[in-house]
Amino acid sequence: MNRRQFATTGGSALVVAVAGCAGTDTDSGDGGDPASSTDDASGDSPRFGDAFVQQTSFAYTGQYSAPENGGDATIEGRVYDDDLYMRTEMDGQVFEQYVVDGVSYIVSDGQCFENPSTDVEPDEPEQEPGAFDEDADRYAERAPDGITTVNNEEAYYWEIDDGDEQVTYYVSVSGGRLLRVEFPEGQIDYHSWGSADPITPPDMECLSF
Repeated sequence: MNRRQFATTGGSALVVAVAGCAGTDTDSGDGGDPASSTDDASGDSPRFGDAFVQQTSFAYTGQYSAPENGGDATIEGRVYDDDLYMRTEMDGQVFEQYVVDGVSYIVSDGQCFENPSTDVEPDEPEQEPGAFDEDADRYAERAPDGITTVNNEEAYYWEIDDGDEQVTYYVSVSGGRLLRVEFPEGQIDYHSWGSADPITPPDMECLSF
C-alpha cells in the first residue's frame, strides 16, 4: 500500500501496520512544536523501529485539508482487531464508514450501503497511519529528533522526510504509544490504545451492492 493512501478504510492493513502501526516543550498540551524542543533525545532513548508498542485496538481523531474536494475535513473513529469505524465530516456532509467481519458499509444522508462501489465512498486524507510501519522499517535505527509534549504527555518525536513529504511521528515516552502523526495535509491523534470499544454494523437497513 502506498504511504500516501489513507488506510482507515482498509481495516486489516491498518491493524497490521499500526497495531500489529532538543528540549521538553512545556506548552498547554494542545500539541508539541518540535522546533521548540531543545533537549538531546538520542542517548539511551529508543530507536524508531522499537519505539512503538503494538496494540489491537485504538481510537483516533484528525483533521486534514482537501481544498479540491470542498475544503477542510474532520475525522474520528476507532479500530478493534480487524474491524473499523470512521466518521468524516466535510463541506457540511457527514459520512460514516464501517468494516465489520470483512463487510464494508457507508452511511450518509440517512442511507446505508453495504459493500458500496468506490464512487459512493467519500474522499479521504492522503496520509495513512500505517506509514509508521513502513517508516519504522526504513529508519529503524534512527534516534528521536527531540522530546516535546503532546496532549499533556511527554513524547519522543521523529521528523521523517523521504523527499516527497515530511511526516512527524510522536510516541509517548511512557508506554510507547503512538500519539500523533502530522503530515502536510493535517494530523491524526491517537488514544485509547488497547481499550477501544468493539465495532458493530450500522443499526439500520442497508442496500447491498
